[in-house]
Amino acid sequence: EAPVAGRYLVGCQWFNNYASDYARVGAHIKINGSTKYQSYVIQWEGAAGNNISTIVNLSASDYVEFFGSIYDSNGTSNSWTGYGGAIETYGYGYLIG
Repeated sequence: EAPVAGRYLVGCQWFNNYASDYARVGAHIKINGSTKYQSYVIQWEGAAGNNISTIVNLSASDYVEFFGSIYDSNGTSNSWTGYGGAIETYGYGYLIG
């Protein structure tokens, strides 16, 4: 949640261990419950991840959410786990002006 109105640098990074040559890994930023920015990258066999960042104007009490997603166009029954930990998965927001 934005403590004061201003320009913020916001972003997130996450990794997963999903294995599929057909998948796309997404990183998404929501502002006040609405998806505003998203990025998808190709997922090859093994672990992968995605990151996204942007500069946004926020009012006091606006809130930012980050989430990851996976889309597999192959439609197989693959499974995945999102990694945790301070090094691999995080979100951030900085007041810059």
